[in-house]
Amino acid sequence: MSDHPSYEEITNLFGLAIPAIDSPELEEALAESDLTREEKANQLLMAGQLEKAIQQFKKVIEESGASQENLSNLADAYQYGDMLPQALRQYRKAIKAGENRPEPHVGLSEVFRKHGRYSDAAQELEKAIDADPDNAHLRYKLAELLRSAGFPERALRNVEMAVILAPDDAFYHTWMADLLIQLKRFEPAVDALRAAVELSPGDDYLYIRTAVAFWGAGRRQDALKAAQLAGDLNPERKVVDGLMLAFYETIGDHANADIVRKSAAKLDDYDLFELQRMLQDCGLA
Repeated sequence: MSDHPSYEEITNLFGLAIPAIDSPELEEALAESDLTREEKANQLLMAGQLEKAIQQFKKVIEESGASQENLSNLADAYQYGDMLPQALRQYRKAIKAGENRPEPHVGLSEVFRKHGRYSDAAQELEKAIDADPDNAHLRYKLAELLRSAGFPERALRNVEMAVILAPDDAFYHTWMADLLIQLKRFEPAVDALRAAVELSPGDDYLYIRTAVAFWGAGRRQDALKAAQLAGDLNPERKVVDGLMLAFYETIGDHANADIVRKSAAKLDDYDLFELQRMLQDCGLA
């Protein structure tokens, strides 16, 4: 598995489109550089010069051979440009190259997912896991796919494996906790969030989710304490006031409800949407 995310993963993560930079200066600089052809192709891809990047990746294959890595890089470039049939063909060529690497299976899974073929996408991720069984990120990717496809129990089994493989990564504990909350398994969610908080004690979002899990588990005072900690860590996150208002009103603590009511009234539309989701998780919506 590559040590760095693909360019498509980066743009998907931030919701950005890298603008095309049709710059003769860039091509001239690359021509004079000591970069490998693959590195030049990646630079062109980052600059949005997709066709030229693809040509460079093809030349890598001509010069260095149709290895699984080289074919996967070409397929990634096609997928980055939403040229899915071409990407599909190259990923299949990469798999037939005979090396037992996870990358082409991961790429093929993404193509299938974009076509709504979730079963095929999951099978390819399982093959990637077979090629790299100790890779926690692959387990998470499969869990995320299964959850979005409506299989939360299978998703849970895979994210549990991600946690086992990468116990010091707070993200996997947090993601598992969110899934457990979705499944209304609040006490295990509290345990997962406790682990996440120990790894990332300054993250106010974790305390908000802990408040939700405590409330779902019937531990109302603990829920209030967790929400208060979230508010102390980040006073600008006004959704906490809305959550605490709902908690206080539910338990009949009108005095404290009145204290947070004025601040809770300042929630904007996004805060209200986020609050509604939290209250649904708590069973208070």
